[in-house]
Amino acid sequence: MNNNYLLISLLFSLAVTACGGGGDTSSAIPTAAPTQTNNNGNDNNSSEDDSSDDDSSGDDSTGDDSTGDDTPPPAYTVSGKVIDGYISGATVWLDINNNGLLDSEEPNTISGDEGSFSLELSESQHACTAYSMLRANVPVGAIDEDNGEIERAFQMVIVPNGIEPLNDNSVINITPLTTVSWKGVEKESVPTGIPGCSEIVNDQSIKSEFVSLLRNGSGEYVKLLNLSGPLNMDYIMVPNAEQRELATALVELLKKNYAYEKTLETKYPDSTAFHVNFYRQNDSDETNASAELIRYYEVIEGNTLYLRKAKIDELTDEVINQDYYLNKTVSAFNTAQLTTEYSWSFNDTYGYSCNVFETLEFESENVSYYLLNNVQRNDFSTFSQCEQVSLATEIGGHSFIIEYQNESAAFSTRLYEEYSLSVLPNWIGLEGREDEFDLAELISELSMSGYEFDEIVMVPVDIWEKHKYEDSTENFDSRVTSYNHSGKWERTTKFSDGSTLEECSYDEGVSWKTCD
Repeated sequence: MNNNYLLISLLFSLAVTACGGGGDTSSAIPTAAPTQTNNNGNDNNSSEDDSSDDDSSGDDSTGDDSTGDDTPPPAYTVSGKVIDGYISGATVWLDINNNGLLDSEEPNTISGDEGSFSLELSESQHACTAYSMLRANVPVGAIDEDNGEIERAFQMVIVPNGIEPLNDNSVINITPLTTVSWKGVEKESVPTGIPGCSEIVNDQSIKSEFVSLLRNGSGEYVKLLNLSGPLNMDYIMVPNAEQRELATALVELLKKNYAYEKTLETKYPDSTAFHVNFYRQNDSDETNASAELIRYYEVIEGNTLYLRKAKIDELTDEVINQDYYLNKTVSAFNTAQLTTEYSWSFNDTYGYSCNVFETLEFESENVSYYLLNNVQRNDFSTFSQCEQVSLATEIGGHSFIIEYQNESAAFSTRLYEEYSLSVLPNWIGLEGREDEFDLAELISELSMSGYEFDEIVMVPVDIWEKHKYEDSTENFDSRVTSYNHSGKWERTTKFSDGSTLEECSYDEGVSWKTCD
């Protein structure tokens, strides 16, 4: 398994969309057949919440096989195995709406001896095997025939082919290695999520996007791990030591991911997407099993992205050191959009670097305006000092970008001030203060700044630069012309044969020649 420890870290982006809730943070999943008395198909000891968003509970009519006297007999049976070692007591289900939860209408069963399972499906449910994930929840108390009773729960997945339903010849072994493909698909789908079966079946454009998602995502980590042979092989029946060793390593990180996923569901009960990634990091030997354990996660809740990276204690999963922190919020600011970022990072040599950024953007009369403010500090010894950094008390950079276009080209101008502000100096620290500002003031000030490509810059900024972007003509494929406050003129032209010409002008764009 050499060369795999850092690579397998890439597999564990456990992205969950439209989760909602949180509930009990225990990682146990019942080993008995689900009673289907709640949204997740689990009993009262479930680690999942008893409720989920409307779009994740029974809205998938294509696979809806309601219980009751009128339920038709099963038309198909899909059989396979759940394998790390062979696992009995795992809950296997067809995730018809692809929301990651066992909903009451979704067919499910419990794996038995040698990890075997048989899933009975109606005709409409069977049609969904072309588009729905087949999942296995491995609960505390399940039995791994090689390693004994499971002490930490985890989940494994096998992805559909996106083309046709499973048939009698389909090999359906759900293993840590099949989950490799799923992780790529899952990562690719965040934050929009994966559509359910009925959405895919009823909309050709959604189906095409889904097939593309499978194609682009499923092979990403397989290539990184240099896996050979089918991922759904029974590596116990047909011995494959390399795949079995890798599967064991994958499962240990899957368990950590699954447990922390439950913690995030409680911490961010209204999250619409998140993923967790445990991996090992060691600059000198990335394959070392004793390398530092890193936990990385992203959560989207409301209009805010929360991102954290920390070194984790191997045994307790407690934070040893917080290496990176980001809160990024996007909100309305009158008729504009305001993005605010608070971040800090840790370096063993330099300590903590703390940053605050804000970007205001809007369009008026076919002109796009951007205001960017930032402050950065690199001299702190503790992360708590970063909390004191604020645009309300200091400023590092204050800049404006204006973009527009005409029939022949697109244009962009940037005006930049550093530390000492002259242009709209009060337009900083905007978060929560939209009532104090009028966008018309910003437009009026910048309209007289000389931002157009052929105009003279009329505002006292430290740095400015202008760019002209020309599309394909009979003479070239594309061309970018730029000049700045120092009088430097440059032009890059790309031609249809793939060649590129770099030129400079020393007479303000009148003539061009090879740069000195």
